[in-house]
Amino acid sequence: MLDEQEKHQVKELCEHIAKEQDHNQFSILIAQLNQLLEQSELRTKAARKNLSHSPRKSSRPTL
Repeated sequence: MLDEQEKHQVKELCEHIAKEQDHNQFSILIAQLNQLLEQSELRTKAARKNLSHSPRKSSRPTL
């Protein structure tokens, strides 16, 4: 999941990509966007993994 700063960066990159005419600069911008999205995806996967490995409390009352 993207935080607010990353959302802003994605929006700016997308706007710049949509207007870019130079092929090399376009490729650089696409690579930056991909890197930003991959970092976010890795953090999301790590967070999900941490949640799945955390001890769960039983909802069943103990005697």
